[in-house]
Amino acid sequence: MNNVVLTVVLGMGLTVCMTASYMAYGAGEEEKRINEQIHYAEAGLDESTMFGGYSYEQISEGYLPPVKEHGKTLIDVPIVNQFPELPVGCEIASEAAVLQFLGFDADKCELAENYIEKNEDIYDDIHHFLYGPDPKEYFVGDPFSWGYGCYSPVIAKSMNLYFKDNGSKNVAVDMQNLTGSELDMLLDSGVPVIVWASQEMEPFVYRDSSCWTVKKSGENIRWLGNSHTLVLVGYDDKFYYFMDCADKTEITPYVKEVFIARWDENGAQAVAVKRSVES
Repeated sequence: MNNVVLTVVLGMGLTVCMTASYMAYGAGEEEKRINEQIHYAEAGLDESTMFGGYSYEQISEGYLPPVKEHGKTLIDVPIVNQFPELPVGCEIASEAAVLQFLGFDADKCELAENYIEKNEDIYDDIHHFLYGPDPKEYFVGDPFSWGYGCYSPVIAKSMNLYFKDNGSKNVAVDMQNLTGSELDMLLDSGVPVIVWASQEMEPFVYRDSSCWTVKKSGENIRWLGNSHTLVLVGYDDKFYYFMDCADKTEITPYVKEVFIARWDENGAQAVAVKRSVES
């Protein structure tokens, strides 16, 4: 009889402990959710916030929540090294990483060969003015050997061509002039973001030899000598975390304020994917 009573008492105690544990966990999750809402409200953000023509809810639909541990938010994006095949193809390696994260068997070299529109036509006229392609329309140079690179519209276009060829209704969205809070909002929903900053987040190198005019539009291009494209995959209080394709073997942290400064200076460019629930 005493054994029966003891068993019942122990069972009740275990139930109470488990209930308390679940309640504490639930309270912790609720507190994190409330803190996120406060953070977004202070930044003037809500679920109607638009990203490249889509609402936050539309962009985040179909993504799994990121891992959140010890104050860090992290999305499990695979690491793709641009080297040795694509010495100037960081944009393309970053694209491949996001496509692989989405479940596609994407190869960086196939993307560079078949899905990126390239233009190597940089020349001087008789007055020694330098003319060249628009990096918003082309990859300037050859990612397999030499060149400068491309801006976010080229990568969005490339990804959308890839989606079309693979029967996917996903949409790559070219985003401009987001804020750090908006980046956090996307990361909190499990959405990785391709971003343009600098190598190792070092100050940009400005060279006269990297300036040219787009003949069709007359726009003057100044390519930042150490421009670099990465995939933003997480954050905590001090750092943003990246899939950095420049020979990195692990997810790489860079100081938040430094990244934001480099990103702003490089046009605050970003590409994310509106995932189709049918894909």
